[in-house]
Amino acid sequence: NDEEEVAVVAKIVTQSALYNVTIGRTVRLECKVSPANGVVVQWTRNNTNYFIGTQKSYEQDLSSYSAGDRFSIAANSTDLLIRDVRPSDSGLYTCEVLQVDPVKIQHNLAILESPRIVSKYF
Repeated sequence: NDEEEVAVVAKIVTQSALYNVTIGRTVRLECKVSPANGVVVQWTRNNTNYFIGTQKSYEQDLSSYSAGDRFSIAANSTDLLIRDVRPSDSGLYTCEVLQVDPVKIQHNLAILESPRIVSKYF
């Protein structure tokens, strides 16, 4: 009676996207996974791990890492939340489902300058 456990392969149903966000705003990078039960998602940027599941996993020196608590995993999801975005946050973010055959998507985050009122003198 050899019972084999059938592994359910999760897939990411979110499409890769370009996010244009103004400095100081909050952005939610989506990574919806199906099925979501028991899935572990890893978020990385520039080969730096940010989260594995809901656990922070910064690989670089924390003294030079200014993100602090601005980065988090949105409640009841696998989405990455970035508060008070800064120009240094721009770049490619990768959401990867950690399983035998990993699947991943990439989002490109572009940070926009705040609009300024410019007075012209004629």
